[in-house]
Amino acid sequence: MPERAEARQQASMGRTTGELSRVDGAHLGASDSTHAGRATKRIDWMDRALSRQVLATDPINCGRGRVVAKWAEVAQVLRRLEPQPILRSHKSCRQRVKKLVQIYKVSEHANN
Repeated sequence: MPERAEARQQASMGRTTGELSRVDGAHLGASDSTHAGRATKRIDWMDRALSRQVLATDPINCGRGRVVAKWAEVAQVLRRLEPQPILRSHKSCRQRVKKLVQIYKVSEHANN
């Protein structure tokens, strides 16, 4: 079982932004809560898909007046992922990217 998860992770790591419409044919795990009002747990493949789409869409350097539309585009692409879409708002995507950048900066600072 660990070999399958590792192979799936390696396969998803090599994907280009054009291949984001399909994540993996295998079941990726049930992380979504069925209870209303509860936040779902993020998992690594979601963060990787979000990061790749942010790099492809570039909502950070798109210029004034286009930022919200670009973040909405990121969220829309993530909603179309198969077999398991990522159902997040554009605000949630933006907040998660900020959090990932913060985590990266802390880890880089700790390594130096």
